[in-house]
Amino acid sequence: TLQINVDQLPQAIGPIAGPEDLCQGTTGISYSVTPVTDASTYNWTVPTGFTIVSGQGTAKIIVDLDPALNSTVGDITVTPENYCGVSSSTSTLEVEVHPLPQADAGTDQQLCGNSTTMNAADPSVIDPNWQGTWELVSGYADIVSPHDPNTVVNNISRGDVVLRWTVTNMATGGNGCSISDEVTLRNNTITVIADAEQTLTCDASSNLYGTPIPAYDNTSGRWSVESGSGVFDDATSASTTVYDLAPGSNILRWTITQNGCENYAEIEIINDEPDQAVIYAEDLIDVFGTDTMLLDNEPVEGVGVWSVEKGRATITPIGGNSFEVRITNLARGENVIRWTITKNDHCSTYDEVVIRNNQLDVDAGDDFTTCDNTVQLMATEPPTGAVGYWTALDAAAGSATFSDGTSYQAVVSGLVNGENRLRWTLYKNGCESSDEIVI
Repeated sequence: TLQINVDQLPQAIGPIAGPEDLCQGTTGISYSVTPVTDASTYNWTVPTGFTIVSGQGTAKIIVDLDPALNSTVGDITVTPENYCGVSSSTSTLEVEVHPLPQADAGTDQQLCGNSTTMNAADPSVIDPNWQGTWELVSGYADIVSPHDPNTVVNNISRGDVVLRWTVTNMATGGNGCSISDEVTLRNNTITVIADAEQTLTCDASSNLYGTPIPAYDNTSGRWSVESGSGVFDDATSASTTVYDLAPGSNILRWTITQNGCENYAEIEIINDEPDQAVIYAEDLIDVFGTDTMLLDNEPVEGVGVWSVEKGRATITPIGGNSFEVRITNLARGENVIRWTITKNDHCSTYDEVVIRNNQLDVDAGDDFTTCDNTVQLMATEPPTGAVGYWTALDAAAGSATFSDGTSYQAVVSGLVNGENRLRWTLYKNGCESSDEIVI
C-alpha cells in the first residue's frame, strides 16, 4: 500500500504594513505582513534605491533608502513560498519617496560675549514651502525668533552652546520631510579676578593672585601695568610677584585670552614706600664734648624727622632746614640719634648713628700745702674703658717722679720748694679729659 500526502501551497497573504510616504535618505524603515499558514519563506522585492538590510525571507524586513534617491514611486511586494512552490497570492504596497529640503545653519562662531546673530541660509529663497526652526541642543541660550534664519540669540551660556536649524517641507505632498544642521556657538567670556597680598605696600612690591588659566585650547593669561609701573616676576603666571612699583597708585591688570577674546580684572596697589633714610656719617662717632653736626638726605617721597633714641641731645636745624642739624647737649657715653622718613603715616625708613661723648669727669684732687717732698695723690679712678696717667708740669717737670704714673693713687716724690703743678689725665676712645692739682 502506498500512502501519498499532498501539501498545500501557502495560503493567501494579507496587506503589507508600513509607511507609504518616505523622506529621502530615511533608514531603518520596517515593513511586515501577518505570517501565512504553510509558508516557509517570504520573497520581498523593493524599488531601485531601496536596500533590504535585514529580514529577507521572513515576514518582516528593514529597509534603508539610498541618500541619493530624492524622488521616486514604486512598489514593495512580498510573496509567501514553501518547498511545494510559490503562492499565487502576492501583496503589494505602493511607496513614494519625497525629496528633503536643504538646511545650512551657518558656520561655528567664536564669541567674546553672550549675544550674537545667527547666519543660517534662508530656506524660503529656495522654496517658499520650506520653513526653518531653531532649537537648543546643549548649553543655554534665548532664541528670540525661532523661525528666523538670522535670529538674535541672547544669554548664551559660557563655553560651547549647540543650536540645531531644522528645515521642513511644509507643502502639501511634501510629507513634512525635514533635515537639520547644527552650529556651535563658543562663548569665550571667563570670570576673572585679580587680587594682591598687599594693596598698600611699603617696599614697592606685592604678591599677586589672578584667576587660574583654564585648561582650554587657545587660552593664555598675562599681567600688565595699566597705570604706574611694575616689573613682574612671571607675567604669564596667575600667581606671581610684582616689583618696582611707582610711588602712589598702580593699576595692574590680569587678562585671560581665549580664542582671541580678552577677559580681565584689575587691582590697585598703593605704594607708600618712602625714600631710604641716610645719615652721611660713620655709624659710630667719637666726640670729646657735648656737640657735633650731622647731615642727612633730603626726602622726595616722605617727610623726615630727627629723634633721640638713647641718651640725651638737643637737635637744632641749621639754615632753616632739617637736613643739616647741630647736635648739642650730648650726654656722656653713647647717644643714639635717628633720622626717620615717613610717608602717609604708614611706611617709614630710618638710619641711626651712635655719637659717643667721651668727655669724662676728672678730679686730680684738692690743692694743698705740705712740708714734705713726698705725698700720696688721690685722683678720679679711671672708669671702664679708660686709662689715666700723671704729668708733672712747670717747675716740677724735671724733679717730681711718680711711684706709678698710671695710678690714680700714685705717690709723688721729688717735689720742689714752692708750687708743684701736677696733671691727672683720663684717656678714652681717643679723647682726653684732665684736671690739675697744685701742691
